[in-house]
Amino acid sequence: MRILHVEHPDGAGPGVFADVAPLETWRAWEAPPPDGDVDVIVLYGGATNVADGHGWLHAELDWLRGHLDAGTPVLGVCLGAQLLANALGAAVTRTTPEIGWHPVELTEAGVADPVVGALPARFEACQWHSWQVALPDGATLLARSPAGIQAFRHGRSVGVQFHPEVDRPTLTRWIEHFDSDPDAVAQGYDPAVELPRMHERIAGWNQLGRDLFAAFLRDVA
Repeated sequence: MRILHVEHPDGAGPGVFADVAPLETWRAWEAPPPDGDVDVIVLYGGATNVADGHGWLHAELDWLRGHLDAGTPVLGVCLGAQLLANALGAAVTRTTPEIGWHPVELTEAGVADPVVGALPARFEACQWHSWQVALPDGATLLARSPAGIQAFRHGRSVGVQFHPEVDRPTLTRWIEHFDSDPDAVAQGYDPAVELPRMHERIAGWNQLGRDLFAAFLRDVA
């Protein structure tokens, strides 16, 4: 199975997903996509937004639409979920920022889903986003939070707004450089509080991330 992991500027890479399966990485803003067929696409987060209008992002969305039309399963994470939703025709808009650990609740469909159902019905998720997706036509809502949609399924593809992939080094970097995000500054984000919280929670969170990615690969195999 050829799994293409697509990274974006100032975001996360595969993190703990790399513990589950071999990977191949494409940094979408630096080079054209690799040649050949792809069996699975994983889209990660980043500081870019769908509304930013970068030429490389439009090219990536066109590439993504082609793969969706061909039936390639996609797992979208944070910005990746927003790209997935947008490629499926849904709007991406600003929302109340969720930065830190925030509650997520699965819907009834989410509990029964072979991928998102690998997670608890209610959990505190690692979040870092200020944008939300509308539910694409034909998609199923799998999870929600007060700020909006947290997970959805469209065919064999799944989008999650939270960060199941993020590992300790990546989250430490985000926390230490929180002041690069105006929304984090505006909400009074405090590294002195968040670093100890991260150390308390990251091991359990990383296991949930591995479980989610393993469930996704089983579902699309």
